[in-house]
Amino acid sequence: VFPAGSFAPAGVPLLPTQLISAAGDLLLAALLARLDRRPHPAGQVGCLYLIFYSVGRFLIEFLRNDYRGEVGFLSSSQFISVGVLLAALLTALLIVSCFVTVPIGPVPFTLQTAVVILIALLCSPREAAVATGAYLVMGAVGLPVFSGMTGGIIRASTGFLAGFLIGAVCASGLRLLLAKLKLPAVAADVIAAVVYMLIADALGLLWYVFFANVSPAEAFAIMVLPFIAVDCIKAVVAIIAAGAVRKALGWH
Repeated sequence: VFPAGSFAPAGVPLLPTQLISAAGDLLLAALLARLDRRPHPAGQVGCLYLIFYSVGRFLIEFLRNDYRGEVGFLSSSQFISVGVLLAALLTALLIVSCFVTVPIGPVPFTLQTAVVILIALLCSPREAAVATGAYLVMGAVGLPVFSGMTGGIIRASTGFLAGFLIGAVCASGLRLLLAKLKLPAVAADVIAAVVYMLIADALGLLWYVFFANVSPAEAFAIMVLPFIAVDCIKAVVAIIAAGAVRKALGWH
């Protein structure tokens, strides 16, 4: 209980949520520092921090009674925590998806197209930008999070990597617009997925024309044509997964 004359209401028992939060952050920092000394996939420590911090902040909000704004039945802090948690989980999934790599010419086969489409279908444009942007920054600074467990942004697939961010943001915004127009969810998902693939393929093709000094027809035959059928299958998987996630979470 705070003494009379303090800023807290006199005689009202209060929980020191800021101290609890600080103690939790110190514990989390110690655990992550210990993990960082052991061999681990690139980006794991950063993603784990965002995941556990978001969960902790979400839970500690239930102990607070001061008004800080609300979004539906959540406080504004809880709403932001959910967004950060989702972005961190999807960034981690994007990193993991490049573990499956099958070399096919200059650009290998990975599962990342499915994950980026999933991001576009489940996230707001801002969340999609955070998830894909964080992944691209990790790779750009040299962390081995790109296909083949490599880093560095200048490569044959740079255009497709740029498509992760630009395509995901555009597809996410389009998906939200179609939802507001009351288009059926599956139809909105299909259109958004197609738009993402068109943007990513266009950027990938244009970059490779410049990077390899080849004609657009050659770039299309090398960088786009071999992946069309497989990317369509990955898009279908992402659409099914997005629908399942929305149903499980009660989203519309």
